[in-house]
Amino acid sequence: MDSKQGKRETNRRGEIMLKAVFSRFGEEIELTDELWQYDFGQKIQVTGIELPDVCEVHFQYDNLTETKTVTGYKQEDALIIDIPNEALTSRGIIKLYIYLVSSEEGRTVNVAIMHVNRRMKPEGFEVPEDIDLFHHTLLAAGEYMQQAKNAKENSETAADRAESARDLAEGSARTAQGSAEAAEQAKNEAVEAAESIKNAKVPTKTSELENDSGFLAADTEISWGRKDGTFAGMQSVALGLDVEAFGDNSFAEGNNTVAYGDNSHAEGYQSQATGQNAHSEGENNIASGQGAHAEGGAGTTASDKYTHAEGYGITASAQAAHSEGYNTYATGKYSHVEGYNSKAAADMAHAENYGTEASGKNSHAEGLISIAKGNGSHAEGFGTVASGKYQHVQGKYNVEDTEGRYAHIVGSGSDAERRNIHTLDWEGNAEYAGDVTATVKGKKVPMSTIAGVLLQPGAAAHNAIYREKYLGDTVTAEQAAAIADGSFEDLFIGDYWTMGGVNYRIADFDYWYRTGFPEASRVEKHHAVIVPDTSIATGQMNGSNTTSGGYRNSLAKSKMNDTISALPPEIRSRLLVHNALLDGTWTETSVDLMNEIMVYGCYILADNSNKQTSENRQLSLFRMSPQARYAGGNYWLRNYANATEFTLVSYYGDASKDAATSTYGIRPVFAITGENR
Repeated sequence: MDSKQGKRETNRRGEIMLKAVFSRFGEEIELTDELWQYDFGQKIQVTGIELPDVCEVHFQYDNLTETKTVTGYKQEDALIIDIPNEALTSRGIIKLYIYLVSSEEGRTVNVAIMHVNRRMKPEGFEVPEDIDLFHHTLLAAGEYMQQAKNAKENSETAADRAESARDLAEGSARTAQGSAEAAEQAKNEAVEAAESIKNAKVPTKTSELENDSGFLAADTEISWGRKDGTFAGMQSVALGLDVEAFGDNSFAEGNNTVAYGDNSHAEGYQSQATGQNAHSEGENNIASGQGAHAEGGAGTTASDKYTHAEGYGITASAQAAHSEGYNTYATGKYSHVEGYNSKAAADMAHAENYGTEASGKNSHAEGLISIAKGNGSHAEGFGTVASGKYQHVQGKYNVEDTEGRYAHIVGSGSDAERRNIHTLDWEGNAEYAGDVTATVKGKKVPMSTIAGVLLQPGAAAHNAIYREKYLGDTVTAEQAAAIADGSFEDLFIGDYWTMGGVNYRIADFDYWYRTGFPEASRVEKHHAVIVPDTSIATGQMNGSNTTSGGYRNSLAKSKMNDTISALPPEIRSRLLVHNALLDGTWTETSVDLMNEIMVYGCYILADNSNKQTSENRQLSLFRMSPQARYAGGNYWLRNYANATEFTLVSYYGDASKDAATSTYGIRPVFAITGENR
């Protein structure tokens, strides 16, 4: 391959174009003068070899799967070729093939290679339509006619001069006569050129032929094949046996194919493209929706807007649906199905593999005969069924959850007997059909064994487990019984009731059990310690900035009855009354402020002169979930920091302090028993 400079030159009409100079037939050259992305209207001038007045040129570039054909035309002993505007929209290599056709053969005689440089796309750029052959015909005819007009004007000017210059009359007359002859000759040449270009590509209509050798119809359509093939659309094409191209710009080829829609394409055997911009190929396929595509065999149908069906016995019948494989059906809008005997029967559903069905909106079914019924559900595996909304089922032959109780199910059954080996409900509770093992120091230990140790009845075991389960809007009889007998069955740290819009959360079990003074006042009732998630009131510690008398004699303590009155009746009726050591004195109480030890596990800002208390360990809630200290705002603790300030928990859960007259939240601590008082 030779590399040659593609030097841009300007022709007689002022057009700047790339020049390709060949030295012989069969030569391949590379033009070094590069093109740029998003240029348009570019031309190539080919010289150096003898070419017909009109010849076929093939272009190959990255945007195509096959070459694009254009017409080159002779101008001033050079072949002028328009570069397709589409070829200049992407960076890469363009190959130009000069193709000569005769009645016996067609062959490539020369090749030119060009390079398109990359650059940014101009704002609002749209690719202009390429100029067709008939436009070039008009250009050529127009040029010849202009020559004739110029010659005629020259003759008239010469005649005027002859009349005013008698001494040159004879010579001027001869000049005028010659110019007239030239004008007439130019006119004849223009007409002859136009006819030559037209006749080079436009023979007679099929209807005028007596055999099966039809070619181009000059005005509207093209036909090739049997003359009884029907073609009626503007710029339509019909190729083959009894084919019909009725739509404008339609294309039908093969045997008994029909392209009814504008810009439609039908090919193969008895295939139909009846929708606008539709495409049908193969055997007995129908693309009837706008922009639809059907291909394959045996009745593949794409019957709605922008549908796509490919394979055997396929149906895509809803807008933008996609179906492929064997006997698959996409009947929901924007649905997708692929495989064998599968269905996507709801909007945005997806079914794949064998015998699967996605019948819930946005559902997904895959595997073997799996079904996704619930909206947003997912079924996979063998014979699985996902009936609940947003449910995920996997495995094989699960027990169908028609009530939608579970978020996740793993099946392990058979067609004769369905069963589940794992379920996970929407609260995060998991169940297993078999035992679950955990590796402890390199040894596998069944979870049942571990649970048997951890879940022994009593406060010790239940204070070690954080769960955070919603317990309802009242204390049930079962829950009250579990508190009363000290088993605390199905009650764990972090669990909560919601009453009056407030979450009352379990913070500890048996915190005050067998404490108190004197002996007769010791607490012998099992109880659950409760702390609300937020402050349920606001107030001052004192009316003046003093901590004298501590919390026991504070304004906040004296108003604690008001706080008790704000509690829900279900709580008030079960409050534990006990003796607590408050500021060095045993005091009967039920509802109080927390202290620093309860919240943080130690004193932080409390005054060292009086730290006596019976609440001398951290509540399990704050030990296992420190973020539980956060309550959406500052709240008081019972300890005082100095003569004027009490301690508090800040907005961020940190230990802090402030003057006794400040107003902050009241977040109390109390316990409930299993009995109603």
